[in-house]
Amino acid sequence: MKQKRLFIIAVLSLALWTFCWAYGLNLGTSAADFKVVSGDGKILTRQDILGKATGIFYETTDVVKQNMALKNALGKYYDAQPNSVRNIILRLPVINCSGVFLPLRAIYRSEFRKHSAEENITIYGDWTGRMFSDYNIQDGVSNVFLIDKKGVIRYYSAGRIADAQIDKVVALFKKLVEE
Repeated sequence: MKQKRLFIIAVLSLALWTFCWAYGLNLGTSAADFKVVSGDGKILTRQDILGKATGIFYETTDVVKQNMALKNALGKYYDAQPNSVRNIILRLPVINCSGVFLPLRAIYRSEFRKHSAEENITIYGDWTGRMFSDYNIQDGVSNVFLIDKKGVIRYYSAGRIADAQIDKVVALFKKLVEE
């Protein structure tokens, strides 16, 4: 009986590991493919982020301020860099737009353009929900991914990142830029 239980646990663990690996969720594995579109129609894919240290903030419109302290810290780091370093950094805010009713999408795109200009950063939308499902995003919270220049996930967190952890996350991002 005990061996059967251990076997079942091993099979379930392997299945869970395989599921997470297939969807690029494990640290140290390649990020899953994605396609997001900005308010002005610019398309960005996983292929486009290769060669850049990338910080992805995947959120819904009601939680965009949840990790504002981390966004500001990464923005401050980015602003302090020369253009040669800025060219290998990508801060990628993505909003889940998969549930937006078709007639309202033009309004969302317009708001993306407006907020992108205000924040001086291009905001993208996941219009199909594929990134949401492929990255196993937790709904209703800010999801943060740090991806290295080779497209490998090096950090993931869902929910508000504690103030005491922000310096550590920024230090990891700096390391990814320098690698």
